[in-house]
Amino acid sequence: MKKAEKGMKSSLETIGPTAYFVGIVVAILAGFAMVPEVSSITFLAAAGVIVGVLNIDDKEIKEFLLGALTFLFCAVSLSNITYVIPYIGDQVRWTLYYLTAFAAPAAAVVALKAIHEAGKD
Repeated sequence: MKKAEKGMKSSLETIGPTAYFVGIVVAILAGFAMVPEVSSITFLAAAGVIVGVLNIDDKEIKEFLLGALTFLFCAVSLSNITYVIPYIGDQVRWTLYYLTAFAAPAAAVVALKAIHEAGKD
């Protein structure tokens, strides 16, 4: 019985990092395709939720939220600058758009974890 539990725990531990890697790759590829697809956004949002639930431990909440908020703020600001970049500005803007679609749900889940932890005390 313990061996089965260990195998299940091991497979759960790989889902979060895999979702993170796949989410980043899909966001970059979708950004360079420059096609606003609901399926891509839905997939990235779901992957972000998985990352927020499975990847971030209680001791990493503050660092993750600071990094996520900084990234989301900078991505929005940088997307305004991409209009003046010749040739690849549109691709960079779309990539930032998809990356925020991935990062925002993860940040929301982790923020809810933080609120829950703060409320327990």
